[in-house]
Order: sequence, then C-alpha cells, then structure tokens
Amino acid sequence: MIRTQIERARRLRITFYGWQQGDSRPQVDMLQLLLEHSSVWEELRLELTTALVPTLRACRERLPVLWRAWVQWDGPESQVGIEAIDFFAMAHALADITVLCEYRFMPTLLPMHNQLIRYDFDAPWATHYELLKSLPNLREARITRNFDTVTPWPERREAILLLHLRRLYVNDPEILDHIRAPALEILAVLSDDDVETPSHLASFFMRSSCLLRRLCIAGLPDVESTMIILQQHPSITKLAFLIRDMHRKNQDTECDVFTRLIAHFTVSNATGMLPHISKLAFECQNADSVPWPLYLDMLDSRETAQDCTLQAAELLLPNAVAEPDGESLARMANLCQAGMQISFSSGENAEDRANQWLHMPFWE
Repeated sequence: MIRTQIERARRLRITFYGWQQGDSRPQVDMLQLLLEHSSVWEELRLELTTALVPTLRACRERLPVLWRAWVQWDGPESQVGIEAIDFFAMAHALADITVLCEYRFMPTLLPMHNQLIRYDFDAPWATHYELLKSLPNLREARITRNFDTVTPWPERREAILLLHLRRLYVNDPEILDHIRAPALEILAVLSDDDVETPSHLASFFMRSSCLLRRLCIAGLPDVESTMIILQQHPSITKLAFLIRDMHRKNQDTECDVFTRLIAHFTVSNATGMLPHISKLAFECQNADSVPWPLYLDMLDSRETAQDCTLQAAELLLPNAVAEPDGESLARMANLCQAGMQISFSSGENAEDRANQWLHMPFWE
C-alpha cells in the first residue's frame, strides 16, 4: 500500500520519526523504501537514531529537489558514534534547513554551492560566525548559541554584513553586537534577566540603520529601558512580550513584569505611550492569575485615545487553568464591536502562537 502511494506521487513531503529504543529493522526498512523515491523528495522532517544515519548517508547523492529539511535526534543515545550530519552535502536545491543537535553538537555539511535563504541551528558561536560569512543570500536566520556558553565571547571583529536578512531570532542579545542587517524587518530576542538587552538593541539599530517593523522580546525585559528603545524607533508597529522566568519559573515575577508593562501602555499612566504600536501581544509562560481588569483598562485607554493606532491585541497563557471571568469576556466583546481585534489563547494553541513570534517553522 505504501509503495503504491509513493509511486503515484510526483513530489513527496516526508516526516519520519525514528525511535532509538525500538526495533530498528522495520524503521530502516521503511526508510529504505522511501529512499527509493528520494529523487522527488521536496521536504524532509527527521527524528534520527543511530541506525538510520548509515541508510541516509548511502543516498546523499540522490536528493536533487530537496529544498527544505528539519533534523533532530531521539535522545542523547541516538547521537552516539555520529560525528557529523553529512547526507545533505549534495542537496544543491536546499534552501531552508533546521538542525537541532540539542544534546551534543555535531557539524552539518552543506552543499558547496548552496542556495540557503534560511537556517536554524543550535551551535557554538564560531560555527554561526562562519555560516553567516558564507551565506550571502540569507533572508531568515534563527541563531541559537549553544554548547559554548561557558566560554567568553571572542574578541569583537568587524560586524558581519547580512545584506538581505529580513527575519532574525537570537537566543543571546550579545549576538547582535556581531552583525549588521540593514534590511531587517522582524526581530525576536531571547533576553536573560542578567543581560542588558536594550543596550545591545540600541547599538544594533544604530549600526544597521534598519527600519524594523516587528519586535518580540522573550524573557524578563527591563521595562523602563525597553520603553526608551521603543520610543526611539517608531517604525516598530508590531510588538510582543513573551514574559518568561526561564530559570526559576516564578509566576509572581512574571505577573509583576506583566503588570509594569501594562502600566506603561495605559494611556493615562504613560509618558510617551508609543502611539505607533498597532499590534500588541503578551504571553505569560507560567502565570496562572492574570490582572484582567488592568489589561482591559489598558486596551480601553488605547482604543479611545485619539492618536493611538492599536488595532489588535493578543494574550497567550500556555499554562492557564481558568478562562477569563464573565465581566472580562464582556469587555473584550465590547472592544471587538468597536473594531479592535482581540484574541486570547491557552494551552497548545498559545504555545503554537508564541512559536510563530519566535520564528519557529511550521510543518504540517
């Protein structure tokens, strides 16, 4: 049945999840069957085990139209004895690649003359540095510095010019000190509470002279200095705060940051209320109790202010156990009737939406 379906397909999008603890023989057999038609693979999402890697290596010259790939591993045991991901080395049509090493870094061999316009790696900074220098056509990058975070940053060299980069995610704000992206439109930054994210943003904006349209800050931002940055860059019209206490997972800390942000966006309370913001999103990763009256007061104040342009608001609560109370739902309905788009999501829907703000790729 599977062979018949494959043979009828002109193009294939493959999703294959290996299981390190399971019987490898049927997994390898199925992968070999799929590889008989690798010449029409367009997309490939893989969860690898040690048993699957040799089979993939054997077909590395038979991926002529593969343009999109995602690779991850089924636990640390699945990486034992594997030194590199080398089966994409001849995939010359590859334009979009995600490789999540997660447990132990291993290099990915890319085609010598590649067409990459997007990459997403968790890797040491030295790897990212060489990639960024060698990929002139990049339109989007997710730069996750990992595996070398206990070592200090190298001496700063001339910033890498990324002439065509439009979308960027970094998991360390200091990465911004090493690049220049004059065409950047969308930026997401994971901000640790002991890093001065606004100062890195300020120097990056000055160096790049980009007209950013959308900014997402995840973590625990310093509210006051972040507001100053936003006031200085009116090109930013879409803004998201993914409030996450990543180390302690303290919902009181998250609620405090959320409340202070709301105060700054409430017109009657704010000095310089950022009238250019047309879309405003918040996520509280671990908070269960939300100050709904304060949040809705903020939206009311922006909806009635003459010089505010807020058109849409999102609130994401991945771990919420309770829906908004009836009065809050009624107030949201009134705002929607007045023309504002308001959405509230919890659980997996909230996680999926937050991933979109962080430029995580979507796979059907």
